[in-house]
Amino acid sequence: MDDNNKKNVIGIVLLVVMFVFFILFRVFYQQGAKLLNGIHPWDYIALVVIVALLGIYLVRTTKKK
Repeated sequence: MDDNNKKNVIGIVLLVVMFVFFILFRVFYQQGAKLLNGIHPWDYIALVVIVALLGIYLVRTTKKK
């Protein structure tokens, strides 16, 4: 992998880590209204599908260069 692809992968991983940290912070530290409270199970599935499609798109666009 060249330097540009490594930076893209590191950026994506850091965004995912930040998202997970934000959810864990809201759920365990604040103990108030939860981030994804009241969402139906199929909404979680849709969220996972959207993130997977974005990941596939990013991988394909970085490999074309």
